Amino acid sequence: GSRLRWLLPFLRGSRPSLLAADASALPCRSQSATLIWSNLLLPWVDDPRSVFREVLRVLETGGLLMFSTVGPDTLKELRRSFADGRIHTQRFIDMHDYGDMLVECGFADPVMDAEVVTLTYPDFDALLADLRRSGSGCAMRERRAGLTGKLSWAQTRQNYAQLAADGRWPATVEVVYGHA
Repeated sequence: GSRLRWLLPFLRGSRPSLLAADASALPCRSQSATLIWSNLLLPWVDDPRSVFREVLRVLETGGLLMFSTVGPDTLKELRRSFADGRIHTQRFIDMHDYGDMLVECGFADPVMDAEVVTLTYPDFDALLADLRRSGSGCAMRERRAGLTGKLSWAQTRQNYAQLAADGRWPATVEVVYGHA
């Protein structure tokens, strides 16, 4: 609708096309896109630089990359609640580091911004169910390959319970926005 009219100069009268592909090996000609929009892709990529380099190849000169991702404060409560010293949640990159990566890959004038949203849940199980429904999981190569045991989950639940206020369990999401 009218809220997306600002995109029209980028579309140059053509219909926008959508693409689902490996972000570090796009099946597109070089300099063939005016606008690339990415929503929540970057947390699932081991090295965002490979994606940024590929996007730069595909963008026309003066083209625009816009993206959203999550920052390091995302799920900080859950991360702190695990007491076994192992990686259980994704490690998210700071927005300033994304800005540096964009410059390193050849982008001009990156602009980064972030906002923090705190979701609350009635209990620990509701939080975990929401994460499962969203498809969230730890995609890091360094993550533990085996299952987390009952005692570890019990300790995590107990640690997280200490963060609850007024019967609600908090979960922070740091939303990061960028364009270049």
